Amino acid sequence: MDNDFLKLLALEDVSSQNALQLGIRFVLSLLAGIVVALVFRRSRDESNLQSDRAMFATLVLLSVLICMVTAVIGNYVARAFSLAGALSIVRFRTIVEDTRDTAFVIFTVVVGMAIGYGQILVPLIGIPLVAVAAILLKDWSKPENAARVSATGITGSLLVRVGLGIDATDILKSILSEKTNQCTCVQVATTKQGAAIEVKYRVQLMAGIDPVLFVNKMNRIEGIQSATLELET
Repeated sequence: MDNDFLKLLALEDVSSQNALQLGIRFVLSLLAGIVVALVFRRSRDESNLQSDRAMFATLVLLSVLICMVTAVIGNYVARAFSLAGALSIVRFRTIVEDTRDTAFVIFTVVVGMAIGYGQILVPLIGIPLVAVAAILLKDWSKPENAARVSATGITGSLLVRVGLGIDATDILKSILSEKTNQCTCVQVATTKQGAAIEVKYRVQLMAGIDPVLFVNKMNRIEGIQSATLELET
């Protein structure tokens, strides 16, 4: 790689980039996003393949988008505030099952921003280091998870809040039959001045079911406003 190409990538004034420079950085951010996504896939178990596929695509696209945002902002503070205001109207309700997923999102943002500003050494040095750390720490929490999940299944009280007019029994029937050995409705009440309904169940999870993933999955069901599982000690 000659000096002219390095100067092309490391141009400090991002606002004066031409089409060639932008194209090179966008392609580099795409490749870097793919590498980050591959590291994410390598550091995960194969227990939730569908969710991992969605996260894989998100990381790749996010790297390119952050690079584009950096190019748009350039060195203008006013643009940064304008863009922040425009994006503030976007709302997300995605529950993160694993806190490591958040780390990879931040990782992708940093990589895309670094390439957008021409700091090529940041991803070149940072990606291998983070990749090694993520893979080495892959099985770090497995013993803790195994100890937390009882061999006979966890028993507790499940409190579910749904919107008024929604049949809680109907929308919960599938997941409760799939994840629990026993499920008994013990209480039904209105809340939020009659705008929602709370249903309390006494449940016993099937052996090997992680209560954290169980509650996260319930919260993703359309119509459920909240789900709380109080474990018996």
